[in-house]
Amino acid sequence: MHRWSLIGSVVLVFGSAVVRADGVCIRGSKHSSHVGLDATSGRFCFEPGGLACYAVNLQTGAVTTEQAPAGSDRPQVTAAPDAPKVTEAEADVTVCHHDGSACRKLVPKGIVDPGLGLVSAVNRSGTLAAFGTQAPHRQSQVETFDVTTGKHLATFKLPDKGGMCMFLAFAGDTLDITQSECGTPGGTEWLATKTGKKIAPLGGNSPINSNSPPVHVSGNTYAFAPATGEVVVLQDVVTGKVVQRIAVDKAAGSDSATLVGDAMHLVLVHAGARAGDLVIIDVATGKITRFPAKRC
Repeated sequence: MHRWSLIGSVVLVFGSAVVRADGVCIRGSKHSSHVGLDATSGRFCFEPGGLACYAVNLQTGAVTTEQAPAGSDRPQVTAAPDAPKVTEAEADVTVCHHDGSACRKLVPKGIVDPGLGLVSAVNRSGTLAAFGTQAPHRQSQVETFDVTTGKHLATFKLPDKGGMCMFLAFAGDTLDITQSECGTPGGTEWLATKTGKKIAPLGGNSPINSNSPPVHVSGNTYAFAPATGEVVVLQDVVTGKVVQRIAVDKAAGSDSATLVGDAMHLVLVHAGARAGDLVIIDVATGKITRFPAKRC
């Protein structure tokens, strides 16, 4: 049994790959959507033509086909049923409780670039919102709001040389900010308070660029992973301290992995050349189990 006992250590644990005996093959594509997790299964969809969805048992690796969700939306990760409902317009965002009640319309003060569109994020509790806009001289900036009161909390500029494009997410009440040159991969990603104070680079002394929304593990600890899926980083988003770095797989250039999880499991769902491959990390023991996909 392996336990995560060393702070800041690198854990490299190879679980036995399980060969699937079932007859279901996976029709993959470059990107996955509707990635989710429940107590027994990891769920995901691909769109090689029509939308094809699957569930993989976390204990056995058995694959079953799933009914495709209705509608044209293709979220990377399936939202929790009680997540706040967010409606994004060209220059504003309306945040409601999950049942559609207690709605609040928020309008940023900065310039919304018509080419880039509005960049926004709302925390899991629906109490904080952030917008990515441009100042009059076109420097990128972030604005934050208290959703409950509608109060504007802060406006802070991003570095001049970091690029105009950005991505925003919340890990608890902490902002996860990515800044990059438009049209280029990578960029700089860091954690910040709701008023813009930088906490730490994502990944600490060995920075990463995450490819998935932050995954809550416990307390202030969240999990992050790059698109390659080669490592999972557990980081305290209040102090910035890296709790664990879990080495998973050698990076593959064509990979596109999405991380989901909870207090028990962290699951990487691969797309692209490895479409349907699952890597499961047991949070309590650190054991890594791999379920390679049978692709059509």
